[in-house]
Amino acid sequence: NVANLSAKDPDTGQDINDTINTSNQNKNKVDYGHFLGEKTGEIKGKSGKVARVGDTILFDIIINPKEFDIKNIVVQDTMPKGLTYESAKATDGSISYSNGVMTFKDDKVAKGDKVVITITAKANGSVLNEDLVNIAYLDTDVVKKSVALSASNTDEYLIYEKDVHQVLYSDFIVQVIPKLPVTGSNDAYIATIGTIAGICGIIGIAAVYRRNEEC
Repeated sequence: NVANLSAKDPDTGQDINDTINTSNQNKNKVDYGHFLGEKTGEIKGKSGKVARVGDTILFDIIINPKEFDIKNIVVQDTMPKGLTYESAKATDGSISYSNGVMTFKDDKVAKGDKVVITITAKANGSVLNEDLVNIAYLDTDVVKKSVALSASNTDEYLIYEKDVHQVLYSDFIVQVIPKLPVTGSNDAYIATIGTIAGICGIIGIAAVYRRNEEC
């Protein structure tokens, strides 16, 4: 699974193309010169990265510019096959959902501030026993610096690095396995009921238990 990262060189303004191989699990903080955000995930109420069909998966997209203010922020996220989008919320900005794509927009996030987008998805069982990778894409303008208009006019205008594009790849790679056949813990059992016959008729009922194999 390969995603493309493009940006502009902060010094030359030239377009730069970089390739991210998402099999490398340390790519969730990649950008060109600016740490703008990251992406994490978890299975609700569970540890690890193996979910059962019907489990809830939570993804956090954290926008946290370290070096510069950013403006005109757009984040888009599409659930991979095997996960169904349910809802999303954010600590700032606005969220919409259309044609399978969650879109977040915000006017500005200042250097050192943080916005968290939390996406809730459900393991739907359409893909089993395979790595499911959720990738988001962030587009923004980076405020590089403020410049005084003149020595006598200290009003400042802002210089932007336009159209910076960052891939937010999560280290959280989930696998979905089937539901247990019996609701409950992994130690589910199946009971076989029978009767014990005696000379004078039925004298008892016996239940034989065997451990149920997981799917």
